[in-house]
Amino acid sequence: MNNLRRKELKHLADKMFEMNDIQDKSNLQKYYSRLENIKNDEEEYFNNMPENLQGGQRGMDSESAIERMEEAISLIEDALAEDNDDELLDLIAEAVELIEEAAL
Repeated sequence: MNNLRRKELKHLADKMFEMNDIQDKSNLQKYYSRLENIKNDEEEYFNNMPENLQGGQRGMDSESAIERMEEAISLIEDALAEDNDDELLDLIAEAVELIEEAAL
């Protein structure tokens, strides 16, 4: 993962962590879209990587980041459909953790 995507993920995690109006899910929808774009960029990066690098540490790190972003995307989808505020906050917190792990 390049530094720009890493920085974007950290910024996204910070923004999601700071969400204070959970009734307005429009910001969460924006974060979802942005995370999908970052994941797609990372998948493109991985797919264009030479095979010997895909099997190396760089490729494994990229795959791990993609997996964590996919899990976070799934949690955000669940959060967007959730009506219970406590459950919604828990889902967002789990997604934030995964995004932060993907940025490592």
